[in-house]
Amino acid sequence: NLETINCTILVDEIPESGISAMFRGCSSLKTVPVIKSTKLGKDACNATFAYCHELPIVPELNIETVSEKSCLGMFLDCYSITESPVLKASQLQTSCYNQMFSGCKNLTKITCLATENISSGATNWVSGVPSNGTFIKHPNSTWSTGVNGIPAGWTVEEYK
Repeated sequence: NLETINCTILVDEIPESGISAMFRGCSSLKTVPVIKSTKLGKDACNATFAYCHELPIVPELNIETVSEKSCLGMFLDCYSITESPVLKASQLQTSCYNQMFSGCKNLTKITCLATENISSGATNWVSGVPSNGTFIKHPNSTWSTGVNGIPAGWTVEEYK
């Protein structure tokens, strides 16, 4: 169990192919590796930081192309994060962001630039987030409200 060894940063960079569940359950993890990849393959970062309860910040993501399930549950139950990275991918693939921020009970700011396939790529992605916060979106995107879109009660702003 990685939690028992007080996880610290274990790698400097996650490769483009990703490493699913690499830090899953590292509840003491407080720093994150750099994710320089601009494209993620299927399942590449699936649950990478899930259950990292003390993770205060998330890595900057330069990911412009996501594949099926590539970020599924990536930050699941990360209680300490308050802000998402800028999610730059314009087209979401099936299940790519599913449960991404589910259970992030202190998350109050999400920036997502997706404009295509939103409904198929973000199922339950914000389940369990606070009832107020700020959602920053691409000016041309249309999101529904609820656990599969913009959290209910959140302010919506356009990305500048």
